Amino acid sequence: MLPIAVDRPAGSAARAARSEADARGVAVVLIVAAWSGPSVFPTIGFVGYGRPSHPIEASNAVKSWIAKLWPAKLWLARGAWIALPVTAGTTVDRALRSWDAAPRVVALAVVCVTWTAGAIALFTPRPRSFTVLRIVAPAAALATAIAGFSATDNDFGILDAFSIAHALAAAIVVLGAEVATICADGASYGNEQRLPLRLPPQFRVVVVPTAALVVIGVGGGVPLLVADERWLAGAGAAVIGLPGAWFAARSLAALERRFVVLVPAGIVVADALTLVDPVLFPREHVVRLAATERPPGLPDATPGVLDLRLGAPGALELVTDEPAPIPCRDGRNGTKTVHADHVIWSPVKTAVVLDGWRAAHRVHS
Repeated sequence: MLPIAVDRPAGSAARAARSEADARGVAVVLIVAAWSGPSVFPTIGFVGYGRPSHPIEASNAVKSWIAKLWPAKLWLARGAWIALPVTAGTTVDRALRSWDAAPRVVALAVVCVTWTAGAIALFTPRPRSFTVLRIVAPAAALATAIAGFSATDNDFGILDAFSIAHALAAAIVVLGAEVATICADGASYGNEQRLPLRLPPQFRVVVVPTAALVVIGVGGGVPLLVADERWLAGAGAAVIGLPGAWFAARSLAALERRFVVLVPAGIVVADALTLVDPVLFPREHVVRLAATERPPGLPDATPGVLDLRLGAPGALELVTDEPAPIPCRDGRNGTKTVHADHVIWSPVKTAVVLDGWRAAHRVHS
């Protein structure tokens, strides 16, 4: 039958192995992150802390390119984040000097917790880790900018400008395609390679920033109001804000379930926004997998074509030898079945998907 609905992988052995690896990574980051280099983790990096695992046999050229590029980009993100207390931390601390003792302590605690969460996420790359980064990276940049322009001495100097630039650059690098890809592949197990899908424009511009702002605003604002003895405002913010923050966090977590998986049996497409369940397309039924020039936003009634991009730029088109019944979402709670032999989606790394597919199945798209 084509396609094949698959369950979300949740093997107990795989979860135990990943939990043990995460625990090791958290311990390592607290001890050596500030002064270590990539060469310190030659073995740990292979299991997920330095570069994504690629058990699918690939050509030497692809292996070399991945081994050289991805650890460097991940360590660049780690280094930029680890250095934030030296630059952005100084700016934030200066801005808080005029605050009363209790709110100042709480504000510094929120800043420290935010930075620590980002550091742990970067040193334990998993899909959930990238959700954390989507929250804390913009928060760090925003907090640094506000602190730089609101210092009580009105002395905005070159160091403040550098701190703001550093925080913005760190957010950009941390939320880059390389880190997103490594985090997505961090949940791989067995003979598979996971690669994330590109966010639709409305999510990138509106949904994700708004959800991150709500989560960090409630998480930091409620303790600050209580520390400043604004009991009524704090209680009101907690009652109103906590459900909103919970819903926003769930919305961000749903984006973790958007990826393609290259497996020996074929290719799996998982998209919590458009598909009811992940779907496996067996390789013997795949006629072609290649980049497409079809514009985003194809009409739903286009015969034989299922467009999963939701307006995202860039696309890969998978062509099968017969129309496949694919269970899709219809509105918020509805479902529908679409028969299609052309399935289009937009991965973050188009070239990596194509190279992995060709190497795994020795085909030419």
